[in-house]
Amino acid sequence: MGSKKWHGVCVLDKQDNRTTTEDTKTPVIIGLDISTTCTAVCVLDAKTGAHIKTYHALMNNATKFPSFWSKVKNMKDVFDAENDPQWDVKAVAVEESAKRFTPGFSSADTIITLAKFNGILCYILLDKYGLEPTYINVRSARKKLGITIDKTSKTPNKKQVMEQVIKNNSTLPWVYKTSKDGVKSLVKINEDRADSFVIAKCAFLTKK
Repeated sequence: MGSKKWHGVCVLDKQDNRTTTEDTKTPVIIGLDISTTCTAVCVLDAKTGAHIKTYHALMNNATKFPSFWSKVKNMKDVFDAENDPQWDVKAVAVEESAKRFTPGFSSADTIITLAKFNGILCYILLDKYGLEPTYINVRSARKKLGITIDKTSKTPNKKQVMEQVIKNNSTLPWVYKTSKDGVKSLVKINEDRADSFVIAKCAFLTKK
C-alpha cells in the first residue's frame, strides 16, 4: 500500500482503504469597502456565506501616513499580513466608485483620489490572487440584503446601514471603545466594516 502525488493531489493505491483526498483549502469571497481614510475587508465562506474574518486599516493619521503612496504601501502590507494561506479565493468584490460628486459631501478631487486608490488596490489584489475584481453598486447590494435607507432621517446613510447589519448579524466582530465609567460604545470604523460585509454578502448571493 502507498500513495503517489501529482500536482498537489494525493492519489491512493487501490489497496489502500482510505478515500482520495483533494486540496483542503477553504473557498472564500473577499469584499472590500475602500477609502484612503479607512479600508475594511470582509471574508466569507464561498460555499456557505458564513463569516470568516473582518479586518480594517485606519489611515487617518497624517504623521504615520503622510502621502497617498504611504497608504498604498500600507494596504499592500495589510493584505499580506491578513491573508490566510488556507484560503482559496474565488472572488474579490469591491464597492463601485462614485462617478459624481455630492455637494457638501464630496468633491471632484476626492472622487479622483478615491478612484485612483481603488484601482491600485484592485491591481494589488489581482496580482495576489489572479482574479479581476467584481464591482458592485452599493445601492444594489443594500437592496439585495434587504437594507433600506430612510431619506427623511438625519442619521447618515452609512450609520443606518451599520445599524441594520448589526441587527441582522449580531455575531459579526464589531469594534467598541470603553469610556472611563465603563460604558461600551461602537466606534465609527464599524460603518466601513459593515459596508465591506454588505459587498461580500452581495457577491455571495449573486454567485449562488
